[in-house]
Amino acid sequence: MFSLQKNRLLVFLDDSNLWIEGKRLAGIDGSEGDSRYRVGFKKLLKTINNDRSNKGAHDEVVGFLYGSWPPENDGMWKAAKKSGWKIFLFKKQPSDTRKLGTEKEVDDAITTDLISIGASARASRQQSLFKFTLITGTVTVYSLLLITQTLFL
Repeated sequence: MFSLQKNRLLVFLDDSNLWIEGKRLAGIDGSEGDSRYRVGFKKLLKTINNDRSNKGAHDEVVGFLYGSWPPENDGMWKAAKKSGWKIFLFKKQPSDTRKLGTEKEVDDAITTDLISIGASARASRQQSLFKFTLITGTVTVYSLLLITQTLFL
């Protein structure tokens, strides 16, 4: 995926959770949400990096953004890519996206990528160069956290 030579903070983000909850929080007076809600992707990476306890310790912050296609807002993917995020899109399933497991490909891709990076870092004895942040509202990736934690230790 990339060279394992820098001290990196890796941010894995499930876009649907960010979009759904962000839009809901942007709503006024209990409305269903504000469709004008936008994410500042560059600022988001900076904020995540600054909120870590070891501020400034990372040579690089890399964002991995996972979502479904077709997106309601194609400009969002372009803005994220322009801000340096690596984008991974999967075909949206026709069922209700709020049901558990309807974006299984997104969850599986996050799980696979995070474990793959962790295993590569551990195999090269460079796991101490990596920290990761996982942003998702999906309970199905909980086992991923347990596995990945052991890879990065």
